[in-house]
Amino acid sequence: MHARPTPYVKRHPIRGALFGLGMGLGVAMILVGQAVIAFGTLSPIFVILAGVVIGILYGTLMPPKGPKEPDPADRSDDVAGSTEMHEDGDPDEVGSPATDIADETSRAPERPDG
Repeated sequence: MHARPTPYVKRHPIRGALFGLGMGLGVAMILVGQAVIAFGTLSPIFVILAGVVIGILYGTLMPPKGPKEPDPADRSDDVAGSTEMHEDGDPDEVGSPATDIADETSRAPERPDG
């Protein structure tokens, strides 16, 4: 009997802090450039710190992205390796691009009578 691994959600507070720092710097530069706040005061530092805090909170508290697709080699329900019998009795791989193309080219196009 195998124990199932407990689900673990990976959070990224450091990445959030770095992106928050970039956002804070950008907003501070825009506010200083538009003369909303003065450059020589503590206001730009507060804006930068607010951006870092917002980034850390976002990286820690927001829901994570969905799981990535598993590698094709790791999939257990892979249908590319399965075989089935065709009408002519020859086993063939299901989902093989070569057989799909061969099936499409061997059929004659249907022409409407008229």
